[in-house]
Amino acid sequence: MKRWQAIVLGVLAGAVLAGALLLTAIGARSEDGAAAAADGPLPVQLRQPVVPAAPETVRTQAVTVYQRALSGELLLAPVTAQIIWFSSPVERARQIAQLAIEGIPAAKGVVPPSTATLRIRELYIDAQGTAWVDLEAAGVARLQGSDEEQSVVAALSRSLVQGIDEIHRVGVLVGGEPRRTLAGHLDLSRVYSGREWPATDDMDRLL
Repeated sequence: MKRWQAIVLGVLAGAVLAGALLLTAIGARSEDGAAAAADGPLPVQLRQPVVPAAPETVRTQAVTVYQRALSGELLLAPVTAQIIWFSSPVERARQIAQLAIEGIPAAKGVVPPSTATLRIRELYIDAQGTAWVDLEAAGVARLQGSDEEQSVVAALSRSLVQGIDEIHRVGVLVGGEPRRTLAGHLDLSRVYSGREWPATDDMDRLL
């Protein structure tokens, strides 16, 4: 190859290399620019209006909770109370059960079923429609005799069967375990509907 041909070929190769480098640089700047545009603020005409999220509304439900009537005997009386509505019957049942054993301070003519401080550990509903209420053992140990034991189970079972369509009977556990009796008196080997004990609204229907 002659010297002038080598020079021409060298010049051409250099030009091709320079062009390739220039195209690479332009592509890199384009990608950087696209990324910057994506990360940066959008033009006014492309911005979406910011709509604040609507506050979550709390839906309540009126339920009937049974308490002990002020009559000196074991007689239940219905009281209207409000719970937070959940689609899950278990969540609604937990609220009703806690109201039944704690009492409703604003209610007139009734008292809570027990003077002991009772707490619910868990509640679930089985396939047969039995609600199993698991009470904390410490509170159960403070129940005063068979009268309070019956009042607690009566208020629990009547309130839950009345308030939750899926519940037909109520059983009681203590500390996560089955017991033969609640606190030495009431039989826990069976389940209850609450109608084993009289209530004032039963009498009203008979009149």
